[in-house]
Amino acid sequence: STCAGEVRNPGRDFPRGLLLALLLIVATYVFPLTMFTAINLPDWHGWEEGSFSEIAKVQVGQWMALWVVASSFAANTGMYTAEVFEDSWQLCGMARTGLMPPIFGKRWNGHTG
Repeated sequence: STCAGEVRNPGRDFPRGLLLALLLIVATYVFPLTMFTAINLPDWHGWEEGSFSEIAKVQVGQWMALWVVASSFAANTGMYTAEVFEDSWQLCGMARTGLMPPIFGKRWNGHTG
């Protein structure tokens, strides 16, 4: 992994992080889908991409639909940030091996605090 060097104990922390991510994914997808399908409002045959917020609005209310949209925004922002982080490390490595211009290999070694 391109970010394993940034973790104190990757042999311990990566498996824990993956397990936690798996549990959260199951909790945030399987449980709501099971409940929404059991209630069946609106009919699950008509579900499409982006139906989660509409289902939440029908079954719980407008406030839940807003939470679904806000949490989707936060999740997508996190995935985008992780991708940019990974891409920056790839560019840095490529620059250090001469495959990219040297400007991409520069790192800031200062402190942020």
